[in-house]
Amino acid sequence: MKGRKEFGFFEGLHALEYLLSDPPDGIMLAIAGGSCSGKSFLAAVLRQNLLNRGMDVSVLPLDNFFKDKDDPDIPRDSAGRKLFDVPDSYRHCLFRLCAEQLSSGMDVYIPDYRKATNSILSDRGEKIKHCPRRIAEGLFVIDFLRDLGGSKVSVFVDTPEETRLARRVRRDNERFGASEARVVEFWETRVKPNYASYVEPQRKKADFIIRGG
Repeated sequence: MKGRKEFGFFEGLHALEYLLSDPPDGIMLAIAGGSCSGKSFLAAVLRQNLLNRGMDVSVLPLDNFFKDKDDPDIPRDSAGRKLFDVPDSYRHCLFRLCAEQLSSGMDVYIPDYRKATNSILSDRGEKIKHCPRRIAEGLFVIDFLRDLGGSKVSVFVDTPEETRLARRVRRDNERFGASEARVVEFWETRVKPNYASYVEPQRKKADFIIRGG
């Protein structure tokens, strides 16, 4: 794809829906972006819109590929705290393998991972069926799938930090009972610097920039 295209959310949604509507030989859409930027929402809306038109879409979520909290290889910061928002927090080789298998026409099973406890319950969780239209979404999918064979289009969801933080506060309070002060402290000391180091650099590698908000 020549040149990087930048769109507002709904304009970008329509452009991506058109792109996925009639892939000649199948296509993988790799959607990356910061925490609470709207990656999963974009993937879900794209899939539902296409389903409404009779076209199925396989969605491969990176968040199912976190390492278990007891994995000896889980990364830690200088204080010894476990890190869950850097590339090595994920089983990226397994994620890559599943993406390759989907692209080659195979169905795959993805891990059953529970974020509330940071635990892998099973490596044989939900079955993702192969189809010509495939979406992978998560913090680092542009980098993790950079050399994936076949037709691939990369998307970066670029959402203002204040919006992402507000969503994170609301999400972590509703799901985990975390206080606003705790979420903000975690954001400032860990999420924000790791976004700058590992997530945001993918923006310049994307074929599409979708402005969230």
